[in-house]
Amino acid sequence: MATKFFRAAACVFLGVSLACVSTVSEAQLSFATGDDAEISDDGLHRLESDQVPGGWAKPDLDLSGYSRLYFLPAGVAFRDVAEARANVFNSRSDEIYAVSETRQAQLRDLFAESLHEAIGDLEGFTLTTEVGRDVLLVRGTLLDFISAVPPDSSSSGAVSVRWVYEAALVIELRDSMSDEILARTMERQRADGPVQVNNIPALTSRLFSNWARRLARGIDSLSDLAR
Repeated sequence: MATKFFRAAACVFLGVSLACVSTVSEAQLSFATGDDAEISDDGLHRLESDQVPGGWAKPDLDLSGYSRLYFLPAGVAFRDVAEARANVFNSRSDEIYAVSETRQAQLRDLFAESLHEAIGDLEGFTLTTEVGRDVLLVRGTLLDFISAVPPDSSSSGAVSVRWVYEAALVIELRDSMSDEILARTMERQRADGPVQVNNIPALTSRLFSNWARRLARGIDSLSDLAR
């Protein structure tokens, strides 16, 4: 959004504003075609993957009237996994482990904090706790969250893991007055290793911060293209 502003400002300064208006408006949503074209059950059309990774939007999406974001509670949905006992000798690269309820609560809190911070840093929007005609509802979720970390790493004998966490990163934008779905991004991400077990707590904080910023960039990209 800042790039557009400075480009337009430079054009006016140079006295060629008419030519520049055309340049600024060139960027717009580009929907997938052919075999890649797809429409979701809730009416969103798949975007070109090189424009907004994992992006979906209404064909007439226009975000120019929105200036505030209402941050809805973020969520983490964990895959149901049978309890398993792991050690360094039987661990496989494709093995996943149940996440304890205590750890699930910690991860949910960490994701919510990370996403709230990332969305709060977006330019062109301010956060609000009220609905309105200029307000977008924003909900971020980690779906089908799985873990390669043994539940009790200290006693399992594991020294390192081949990967840490994997999930589908989802952000949804809705109109706050009608609750109509406007756009969504969804892409699966995995934190690969190997990673030393004793480094996982610090890595988890950085990972969730990176995932949150990735989701926020999806909002920024959609806003740039649909104004």
